[in-house]
Amino acid sequence: MKKGLVRFLSKVAALTAAAAVAAAILPGGVFGTQDVARAATGVIYLDQETYSIRVGEVAEDVIDFRLMDVSYDTVLTGENGLYFKQTYSRVDYTSNVERVKVSVYAPKEGSYRLTISAKDSAGKTVDSVKVNINVSSSDPIKSIKYAGITLSTEAHKLGAKNVVTDKKSGKLKVKMKSGYTLGEIYVGKNVVTADGTTQMQFTKVSNNSNIKLGLVPSNTQVIEDDMVRFVEGMAAETVIRVYYLDQKNKEKVYVDYYLNVLVNEK
Repeated sequence: MKKGLVRFLSKVAALTAAAAVAAAILPGGVFGTQDVARAATGVIYLDQETYSIRVGEVAEDVIDFRLMDVSYDTVLTGENGLYFKQTYSRVDYTSNVERVKVSVYAPKEGSYRLTISAKDSAGKTVDSVKVNINVSSSDPIKSIKYAGITLSTEAHKLGAKNVVTDKKSGKLKVKMKSGYTLGEIYVGKNVVTADGTTQMQFTKVSNNSNIKLGLVPSNTQVIEDDMVRFVEGMAAETVIRVYYLDQKNKEKVYVDYYLNVLVNEK
């Protein structure tokens, strides 16, 4: 990121504020399996440490983490032939935190690892975390339905990114395949923050319950040439996050499904 845009704050104050921001965004107010106490020694917060993806498919924005002090640079290192790229970055200058998402692709089944490092201006590593990525051809979810419609992560099908629905509410029903145990289900919706931008907030819901989709489109703040402008989305996105336990690997991971409602111009 451009250093000219960085507002240097006290590291202690930045980490304290960042932890509060992240806790409001992530399901349950937790950073995957990482403890909040990590703020005392680390600057990288992972959404979770283990991911499961499908072989031969690009998993867009699947790895989600926060750099708690934007004076550092992030460096990504992959193993075993993993393809990866940082595909999303957003800086909150109030808390001095950068949210980053990484897309990955694996050409064959197996276990992969991505290392995320934070380096200072001298190139010294100040923090490093490892992400485990399990790649398989099987889908742990037998079926997931919203308002009677089957959802999918496949492109152009309801449940994938940017696919629109006119069903603003409906019953959510999830069934798992043998060998997998259904965990928590969260529904994420955009809420407007004090500065006029939006952030995704998650609420825990029950299986076989009725849910309502969010009606607030994303609104981000972009700084260009010392000027601030807002970029608003055309559709309001709702994320259905399904956690499950892989009984074989004893790992708790999740799958995201996306539902979008068009928002008319006011």
